[in-house]
Amino acid sequence: LVTLLMGYFTGPIPLVYSWTQDLVNLFVVLFLIGVLVFLSTNLINRIVAREKAYHLLAQERLRLTRLQAIGALSSGVCHQLASPLNNIKLRVNRLGRVMEESRDLLSMQNSIAKCEVALRKLADIQLDSGRFPMEPMDCAETVKEITLKWQEENPGTPIQLDLPENFFIKIPTVAFCQSIMDLLDNGKEAGPTGSKLLVVAEKEGDFCLVSIIDKGSGFPETTLQYIGQPFNSHKEAGSGLGLYHADLVCQLLGGKLLVSNIKTGGSRVTMKFLSEGGSLGQSN
Repeated sequence: LVTLLMGYFTGPIPLVYSWTQDLVNLFVVLFLIGVLVFLSTNLINRIVAREKAYHLLAQERLRLTRLQAIGALSSGVCHQLASPLNNIKLRVNRLGRVMEESRDLLSMQNSIAKCEVALRKLADIQLDSGRFPMEPMDCAETVKEITLKWQEENPGTPIQLDLPENFFIKIPTVAFCQSIMDLLDNGKEAGPTGSKLLVVAEKEGDFCLVSIIDKGSGFPETTLQYIGQPFNSHKEAGSGLGLYHADLVCQLLGGKLLVSNIKTGGSRVTMKFLSEGGSLGQSN
């Protein structure tokens, strides 16, 4: 190849000195070798980048499959626990009617109610695109409406909004609203009483990012390592289901849940997803 190209690029030239032709040929050969090395290096780099992207995609698919399996298993376990829990609830309520109210009895009733909520939420978490019809929504209006609704139930927690205008997203409305409310609950519990929450929505290419920023102490490293998995929580009464559900919704929309600690204090939880909606198993 070098010889053919040399024949094309070189030819008889006026010889001022006897070594002129050889010098020109040498420069041509070095130039062509440099071009070939550059092209070869560029091709190798692209192959390596594609291979890395393939491995990342394979890891994401494996993670998604594992989350689906966990969701199906959790749903089955919840249905198995529903009957005995309901029996316990009925008997505790019966005791409440024949006994005087006591602190222990009230604590038992509250604990059973929390168990019911947690099991119902866990049983309802299924990563199935058929159960979540996609609807086009205005991002700013949707997030604002969710936060205002949440603030009606939590008037002591101020919220600052930073939302874009004329930005539409395609989402499963019910699942998305529940995820945002869960993340707001987490942010409220993480920070001091009455501390402000910041809700930010922004567009990044084809993706939409909705972030909840709190002023708490942040997540421990052990919690960050397994973020998004059920029952992974550093809170005493936490279940980790809020982050788990939000991660599943992001996966459904072709994205993922991003969690990080802020150096100045607090944490940032971001739902990153395709603004036009994703499909089950699609990865970013």
